[in-house]
Amino acid sequence: MGSIKDPIISQNPQRMKPDEQPHGAIRALDPENGNLKWEFRTQNPLNAGVLTTRGNLLFCGTGQGEFFALNATTGELLWRFRTNGGLNAAPMIYAVDGRQYVAAPIGQALFVFGIDGESGCVKSSQKYLKF
Repeated sequence: MGSIKDPIISQNPQRMKPDEQPHGAIRALDPENGNLKWEFRTQNPLNAGVLTTRGNLLFCGTGQGEFFALNATTGELLWRFRTNGGLNAAPMIYAVDGRQYVAAPIGQALFVFGIDGESGCVKSSQKYLKF
């Protein structure tokens, strides 16, 4: 892939080429040379931080209600969950009795998803607490 050392900056603050639509993205850069390793695009710019795990998962979400997990090495989409609210803060990870969970404040609720310890996959069951 290319390098983003010399991005094209337009009048709006997003980095974009003249012929492409505005979008958001999570990008992985090679720390040795600054070259782009992978990019995962979203429809709009992201408002929240990302979370990575020792198990090579990267979690993030959009203001439009998508919460997702990527492979942190390749950028491949591994899992996606559609919510009814936007994610405007970083997700967090924690463990209880040896089980690992990822939690994300989405809209006016806290969504919690279990992570399978053997496969590293997000389990489809979720819990949420309404504020």
